[in-house]
Amino acid sequence: MRQTTRRWHGIGLGVLLVLGVLVPRGEGKTTLSGFVDTSFFYESLLDTNTFSLDEVELDVDSALTSWAALRADLNLRAVDSGEVNTDVLGVTVISFDDLSADDLLEQGYVSLVLPTRRLGLPFDATFRFGKFNAPIGWELLDPVDMYQFSHALVFNFGLPTNLTGALLALAFRPAVEVQLYAVNGWDLLNDNNKMKTFGGRLGLTPFKGVQVGLSLISGPERPDNEDDFRTVVDGDLTLTLVPRLLIGAEFNYGIEENAAADGGDATWVGGLLTLHYRVTEVLGATLRFDVFADHDATRLPNANPAVDSQTAYAVTFAPTFALAKGAALIVEFRYDKSDADVFQKASGRFTDQVFSAAVEFTYAFSHTFNQRP
Repeated sequence: MRQTTRRWHGIGLGVLLVLGVLVPRGEGKTTLSGFVDTSFFYESLLDTNTFSLDEVELDVDSALTSWAALRADLNLRAVDSGEVNTDVLGVTVISFDDLSADDLLEQGYVSLVLPTRRLGLPFDATFRFGKFNAPIGWELLDPVDMYQFSHALVFNFGLPTNLTGALLALAFRPAVEVQLYAVNGWDLLNDNNKMKTFGGRLGLTPFKGVQVGLSLISGPERPDNEDDFRTVVDGDLTLTLVPRLLIGAEFNYGIEENAAADGGDATWVGGLLTLHYRVTEVLGATLRFDVFADHDATRLPNANPAVDSQTAYAVTFAPTFALAKGAALIVEFRYDKSDADVFQKASGRFTDQVFSAAVEFTYAFSHTFNQRP
């Protein structure tokens, strides 16, 4: 108990120190934002239900000058610290006792605007150094940016979430954006081998209402292994051609050298299709279909040692409610199905399907402090 109390005192002191450092003195402005995410969750696999504090986040974005800024996202997320009952959805029972620095600091980076326009170059350039959300995939990380309670299978098992390293973003307005980065690896604050992971994203807006992205990330991800690369190609598409209707799609292909149980290369293929329709300013509805083929049983959760390959499917329906500025309510119904018996019930028997339901409430805020001369 004393160790836990000291840990929380340390966390509180760390938050105050970061805020004190980030409040600007001189030029620029600071934006303080954040959110609280709570839910009630039911799962058929273990026939359990629970109220949950899923996430609390405080973000500081400080523009020090017209060309330099820094960002820090302080975060307490249940999925980072849970220890038991992880299922195919990636939902875990909460335990905040063993959070690491990597868990607490979702993002933390310095951002510099490079003088490309002054040099006569036809693009804007920004350099980012530190830890940042991975620029890959269609779905975003934070619940305030989502159209349903849970993430798709591709997000949970086919992509990195956060990256630590250096990123260069080039914007050729208005239709082309390029991002290139060198990082420690997938969700690693400190590298676990001597080789870096490299990647990039090409974003295109050919015309209004259509956005296309193509991402590539490649590097060795296993500890003390510099030879066996994990490579992922990911494409995403966003369509807003029809009023009130958002369509999102993603295709994901991955291969990891010598990672399969037989010593060969492990491969997977995944994808999603999301439809979100805003019925009124208050009411909306989301329908998502996703699939993930784990050919060598290296990516998806699998409680059955007799299964060496599986393809999982998920269908999600989620009514959404914009209750007030910053306040949102989501009700989600999700059905997961595998072509193999990979989910283990409380009785010990295996099954090929899971049903879950959730009610999620989020509240977000944002306030900007303008600097006085």
